[in-house]
Amino acid sequence: MEEGGDFFLQEIEADPWEPEHSADLIVLTSTEHKNDFAKYLFDKVARWYHHHLRRPLTRNRPSGSERWSGFTEYSDDLYVTVGNVTCMVLSSVIPTASIFVLYFVKSMIARLAVITAMSFLFSFIMTVIVRGRRVDVFAATTAFAAVQVVFVGGVNIF
Repeated sequence: MEEGGDFFLQEIEADPWEPEHSADLIVLTSTEHKNDFAKYLFDKVARWYHHHLRRPLTRNRPSGSERWSGFTEYSDDLYVTVGNVTCMVLSSVIPTASIFVLYFVKSMIARLAVITAMSFLFSFIMTVIVRGRRVDVFAATTAFAAVQVVFVGGVNIF
């Protein structure tokens, strides 16, 4: 069969493509523009999609070059976009949720606990998802906590 290189990857030539040798393979593409959150989404979601949705639907219907290659390519642009949208949503929801919660909490001790919890959540997101530098995470979290404290000091509804 001339299509597909006449199946030249046989015996020793096929060894690098076996799962036990996958650590020996590298990707020759730049990943500098990608972030860790998008990479995590791509690694987990694409793998789950391929194994649980795509492969069962196409297993019995190979066509064209897919019939012999067994390779599938997924673009990671969607995952970078999902990561960016997630950061945008979280950057709006966290401060707003904090203000709503602080508005309805009566006890000052409970309010301080909410400030602590929301500041921790904010810094966790800044560190893990946004991958901010330590100095930036510290400064942003301090500013966020200061805004919450000013809100608590200025609002006394009960």
